[in-house]
Amino acid sequence: MIRVTTLYAGSAGATAAYYTKYLTQADGEEPGVWVGGQAEKFGIAGSVVSTEALELLLSGL
Repeated sequence: MIRVTTLYAGSAGATAAYYTKYLTQADGEEPGVWVGGQAEKFGIAGSVVSTEALELLLSGL
């Protein structure tokens, strides 16, 4: 379960960096994998989500 709270950051990039750290460095968490129709369309379904890819996604890129 992911708990989301409101952050007041100076930019989308700062917010993305915060959530990337939160989601990828939690103790005991397994790495995430891409799922869903868009992941299948882009040929990444089932592959591990890298820290860099997650931050880019959360930044809107």
